[in-house]
Amino acid sequence: MSNAVPAEISVQLSLALNAIERHLESTLLAVHLYGSALDGGLKPYSDIDLLVTVAAQLDETVRQALVVDLLEISASPGQSEALRALEVTIVVHGDVVPWRYPARRELQFGEWQRKDILAGIFEPATTDVDLAILLTKVRQHSLALAGSAAEDFFNPVPEGDLFKALSDTLKLWNSQPDWEGDERNVVLTLSRIWYSAATGKIAPKDIVANWAIERLPDQHKPVLLEARQAYLGQGEDCLASRADQLAAFVHFVKHEATKLLGAMPVMSKTKLGITKYSIVTNSNDSVTLRLMTEHDLAMLYEWLNRSHIVEWWGGEEARPTLADVQEQYLPSVLAQESVTPYIAMLNGEPIGYAQSYVALGSGDGWWEEETDPGVRGIDQSLANASQLGKGLGTKLVRALVELLFNDPEVTKIQTDPSPSNLRAIRCYEKAGFERQGTVTTPDGPAVYMVQTRQAFERTRSDA
Repeated sequence: MSNAVPAEISVQLSLALNAIERHLESTLLAVHLYGSALDGGLKPYSDIDLLVTVAAQLDETVRQALVVDLLEISASPGQSEALRALEVTIVVHGDVVPWRYPARRELQFGEWQRKDILAGIFEPATTDVDLAILLTKVRQHSLALAGSAAEDFFNPVPEGDLFKALSDTLKLWNSQPDWEGDERNVVLTLSRIWYSAATGKIAPKDIVANWAIERLPDQHKPVLLEARQAYLGQGEDCLASRADQLAAFVHFVKHEATKLLGAMPVMSKTKLGITKYSIVTNSNDSVTLRLMTEHDLAMLYEWLNRSHIVEWWGGEEARPTLADVQEQYLPSVLAQESVTPYIAMLNGEPIGYAQSYVALGSGDGWWEEETDPGVRGIDQSLANASQLGKGLGTKLVRALVELLFNDPEVTKIQTDPSPSNLRAIRCYEKAGFERQGTVTTPDGPAVYMVQTRQAFERTRSDA
């Protein structure tokens, strides 16, 4: 990564900044350079990505004049030795701070608009789900060419909104007309969404491509290999001639990413409408849930061996090995059983584990008298002992409860803390659970606690 303007684009960038400052001088607040120019090195077809922030909406005359000037100092990929494609996004500060989803985009300029601009057609302001992804990238790594550093200038985007944006973006590509003429970019963008859904991170396209190639079935690898080589300038882009292979690739990657993002059912009996829910107390304090992936198993193994978790998850004699964790949790990750595992996140960092399961038919002596297929059980634990007693556990439980009751088939949620785990009992009570007495489970005596849909909806309507 770099924190300086690459010499090869310095002249063009100076021209772009001059145009931006000339037209937006009275309202300009900040300009941030981000993307390939800083993250992974400019490739032959890389754009120059700029985020421009202004104080007020733009007059139509100003919008059109700026776009026309930008067109003069931009070129389609591979069409000029001196100029790269510019991609300029303009937002009004008050439309993105405080953050909301979806946010409003004031203006966007890109080479794909060239024909329309020359014909006098200018894109209007609009809401843009992609701003959640864009602002996450800009806060993660950018260079302020004017104004403050991005991490100080913009609010963090809650992870739930980031994943919602990824999910909404997937809906753009359904059949060949949706990617015709933009095949390489769509292939690489789909791979990036898949990567982000699996890891919670955003990475350069070539790194993402390498990650995805390792996970693709053999029949889909040629499409991404060709897109990567063309992006790196190491081969021709003939993807338009691979119509059937390209369609199959798009379908496969969309399916894999959608599973991770929770827009498709992950098990037969529980159809979750969402897998990301955020309780936001302020812009720097949100707890979110994402589906656990196989890449989280090593982290979970380390967590499950921490003393404050061992105390309530089987005791010292039950400390798991990595192989134990893989054997026990991988089937859940792959949706091969009725347990759904989640990773809890705080400000983009993993802070704990949670799981939900269908109580009916749990097996191994659990809930053998249950007859209602709508009952769900839950378990969870914070990863760091230092975070206990600060209300995060309650937020995590509330997020999980909200997520589960989003499914209309769920009638009741139950949990079974040890009678001596007073901290957990208090946490559940604060999250709306009521004690129903003591029960005997395969793990020993437990306090049986429940929250019905009626109680949940009553509490929500009173809030």
